[in-house]
Amino acid sequence: MAGCLARPDAPQADQPVDADNSPFQVPVQANRTSNFDRPAQRLVVEFAVFRWTAPRGVFTDADSIIWKRVAGVLSSSNTTMHLADSGFRAAIGRESDRSELVDALKELAESVDLRSVIDQVVPDVSRAAEIGIGQVPARTLTVFYQNGEGRAVGYDFKDARPKLLLSFGMRADNLREVVLRIVPAIDEPPGPPKWVGVAGGGFQQIQEERRKVFTDMEFSATIPEGGFLLIGGMPIIYERPYLGRAFFLEQPAAGMDDESTRESVFIICPVIHTVADRLGVESAPLGSPAGNERGATDGK
Repeated sequence: MAGCLARPDAPQADQPVDADNSPFQVPVQANRTSNFDRPAQRLVVEFAVFRWTAPRGVFTDADSIIWKRVAGVLSSSNTTMHLADSGFRAAIGRESDRSELVDALKELAESVDLRSVIDQVVPDVSRAAEIGIGQVPARTLTVFYQNGEGRAVGYDFKDARPKLLLSFGMRADNLREVVLRIVPAIDEPPGPPKWVGVAGGGFQQIQEERRKVFTDMEFSATIPEGGFLLIGGMPIIYERPYLGRAFFLEQPAAGMDDESTRESVFIICPVIHTVADRLGVESAPLGSPAGNERGATDGK
């Protein structure tokens, strides 16, 4: 975003502030009397994506400690209820919630097998970024979800690969907030080759893309500066094969009653900085107390 202007009445520091060496500090310019006095700068938005896994019930339980530490809700209660009907749950965290969430994760790590992986997602404004969940072990995946009309719809997938499609936007009047848009999708292996027209005339043979995008499950969240989005599953994903099961449960071949069943939550942290500061950006301070592995969410 080139040449984005800050509000002239917004209090700003004389120099970029980075007191705690946090990558979430947004560089600001000195206070000026006019927007036209402000030199143009290009802002870059990246996302640190944390996937935490734990044994059954640690995150999906109604009294789970992590959901008590992140109190922000989506702007629409109808959206919240619609997501819950398909096994999804989301909460918006403020910068002040970060330390509370880290403390909760450390507390859990002392009593359960808590693991985390980290990925860095660099979105392209022309298309949605993909947060890959991994292939479902079962050969055939059956899911049900509540569509936009409130009806239960079912699908069967072969060799399914669930993904969260992530896009974002920013408002000109507040460049310290990021509006995230999340929509679930499930990929299948490509179909047989087919001929398609190409620019400039002629035809090219490509493999058929097989992807189901659940557009009526799309939701958005406005993330404040230094904040994050927490996404997880509802308890109902253990009872019935709702859509959230494919995204938040690691289902072993033996079935969900197996002791090796694990569940997940995702923490998506926007990072806003200028191009000049990009080389100095470090990972977000939500590291695992038990050690992290990088790249396991295979985000693109």
